[in-house]
Amino acid sequence: MLVQSIISINVRIGPPLTVHDALIIAPPAPPLPAKLPHVELPHTLMWGFGRDFTNTVQFDRFTVAHQGNDAGIGIIHISIPINNALLPLTIATSSFKCLFGASTVLVEKKPAAGFFPPLAMELACNWPVPLPLGVHVPFPNTVWVGMTFLDFLFGWAMVAASMAVDAILNKFGARLGQEAFGKMFGNLAGRLGMQALARTLFEKIGEEVFKGLVVSPLMEGKIQLPFQLGELNLWTGETKFLHMEGPRVYRGADQAYGSVMGAANWGQSASQAPSNQSANPANSASSGLPTVP
Repeated sequence: MLVQSIISINVRIGPPLTVHDALIIAPPAPPLPAKLPHVELPHTLMWGFGRDFTNTVQFDRFTVAHQGNDAGIGIIHISIPINNALLPLTIATSSFKCLFGASTVLVEKKPAAGFFPPLAMELACNWPVPLPLGVHVPFPNTVWVGMTFLDFLFGWAMVAASMAVDAILNKFGARLGQEAFGKMFGNLAGRLGMQALARTLFEKIGEEVFKGLVVSPLMEGKIQLPFQLGELNLWTGETKFLHMEGPRVYRGADQAYGSVMGAANWGQSASQAPSNQSANPANSASSGLPTVP
């Protein structure tokens, strides 16, 4: 099935409301722990630290998201009501993940992320677990990639695994925060704030370790350091740190379906690809494993 690729300019628009931990401050009343709805403002899918986009390849003049991309920390939340002492912490540990991808369409040797609601949606941060309700505006995308049944199955398995890991880390992180900081602060706000900080940081680090030690080896045959600081190729033994290079552009404006898949086989732009390959998605899909260096 052909689904839309994801590029850096795409803007997330949903879900508009999520639930997170809160600490309501309303003097002279004591601080009140609560779970509050939060409005999440629109943001690009290349928003913050933790993102995973191409370095040298572009679709429609924008960098391309890899499967597993996280829009990263710093997504603006507004709690209802706004007098929430934990709001900065919620913003600092936010996430928005693209866990679906096309295993047969590789960009820089990684599967291109795919989007096809409701079968392939992003995983949005939420309490007590993230939910696969994320959607974005698929514009100005003209490049589509092919996902197989196994790609969809694997994507949903990753969604379920991520939700389960977050639930476990949430529980153990809360316990860790209570034991580590329960007696350190004499006031309720300090205790709850530090407990929430320990829990969310534990969750974030756990997610990165799970991604690097489980997800990446299964998807790419590589072990990744947390926060994409480096990687170890299990097949070649090569170790390297991430680097940036100048962009190389691949566009699919004329043929929205399969044009870049066909062009990728020869390492040339879509406009230069043979018309019998680029115009027909079936030809592109059957021509082997499309890769872009």
